[in-house]
Amino acid sequence: MVAEGEKALENLPEGIRKSESATAETIENNVRRVIIEERPTNPKYFDSMAALLEQLILERRKQHLEYASYLRRMMELAKQVKQPEASTSYPQTHDTRAKRALYDNLNGDAELSLALDHTVRTIKKDNWRGHPMKEREVRNAITKVLPGTCDVDAIFELIKSQHEY
Repeated sequence: MVAEGEKALENLPEGIRKSESATAETIENNVRRVIIEERPTNPKYFDSMAALLEQLILERRKQHLEYASYLRRMMELAKQVKQPEASTSYPQTHDTRAKRALYDNLNGDAELSLALDHTVRTIKKDNWRGHPMKEREVRNAITKVLPGTCDVDAIFELIKSQHEY
């Protein structure tokens, strides 16, 4: 849907394509699936996308939107879900998904997110995930960088879910 736009709807099975509600529910379920799958990599961002999806579904069900407008807004949402970097203004220094995830989940603190990214890249060892000693080393390093008000466990899990690290 992100790449093809409305042409993607032509690829749906005929039975679904003929029913506006079936088409809408198919699109909603696919967007919801992507949000659920991607959420561990940036919980704050994908929670906001889930809220937007629920609002759009509610508006469709209450028939506050005409179908064409609904499709247009759903495609915009799908694009935001698949390409977060295009939908939110990030500082130029935040040029990777990991940096953007840290930025989002550290309340937009650019300096802290860059410092944490640098710390993780510097301290992590090869194959550190799943290895208790290597994980402890990363956790201790991020604990030193994060202020006392941050949830170290949540940020550590966020870092573990980043493929870049």
